[in-house]
Amino acid sequence: IEKQKLVLESIIHVDEIHTVVISGKKLEFGDYIGEHRLVAVNNDSVVLRTATERLKLNVFSSVIVK
Repeated sequence: IEKQKLVLESIIHVDEIHTVVISGKKLEFGDYIGEHRLVAVNNDSVVLRTATERLKLNVFSSVIVK
């Protein structure tokens, strides 16, 4: 199984729309990056979920996932 490094690069709040950039991919609430779904956007962090896992990413921190 290939490992993927997820890096939260930026969070953009415009009106009620929250856009984030994770590992170069632009996402909005509910979007997927691989099997991870974006389920929460905060001021300096986001939460991603899979069926069995919950990940919290802070801006410019990285998490290695399987």
